[in-house]
Amino acid sequence: IKRDEALLIEERQGELPGVLVRAEAQRDYPEPELVSHVVGYTGRITQEQYAALRQESYGLSDRLGQAGVEASYEAILRGVPGTEVVEVNAYGRTMRTLAARPAQSGSNVVLGLDLDLQQAMTQALKEGMGRSRWGVAIAVAPKTGEVLGMVSLPTYNDNVFSGGSAADEVSALLSDRNSPLWNRAVGAVAPP
Repeated sequence: IKRDEALLIEERQGELPGVLVRAEAQRDYPEPELVSHVVGYTGRITQEQYAALRQESYGLSDRLGQAGVEASYEAILRGVPGTEVVEVNAYGRTMRTLAARPAQSGSNVVLGLDLDLQQAMTQALKEGMGRSRWGVAIAVAPKTGEVLGMVSLPTYNDNVFSGGSAADEVSALLSDRNSPLWNRAVGAVAPP
């Protein structure tokens, strides 16, 4: 719900027993199609992931990296959620805090991607593909091996997976015969 609606519910908490407002962070990818295959996206935890990660403070409603850097560096980016045990009255109002553990922020990951180069590579690849449905371009610094640009076409908007999109948008990506979610730059076996 919108922030104003959440505030109204919070104001009327005494009249709404059992109703809680919970804020949840949501990813917003500023260059959603330009770097989607590199950055990846987060999504709701699957049953298999939960079974493997529940001992590491993951919950059933958590989101975690499902592709790209988001998935590869999940443990570094995540941090540790905080907890608070409170005593409430019959109206659901907090009376006192019994125990609390503050949240710990995750770490940052800095990529060597050059967005101007990424844009130029994407444009050049689109122009040079002709009638091909797929294409890949990768630029690597020869001395360090640092990836400066990596393009896999077709691409997708990784904001679709941030939680605000309609299910039909996700379904369209999953059923697209060109497989835009597949990062061919790291997942395909093809001659250069």
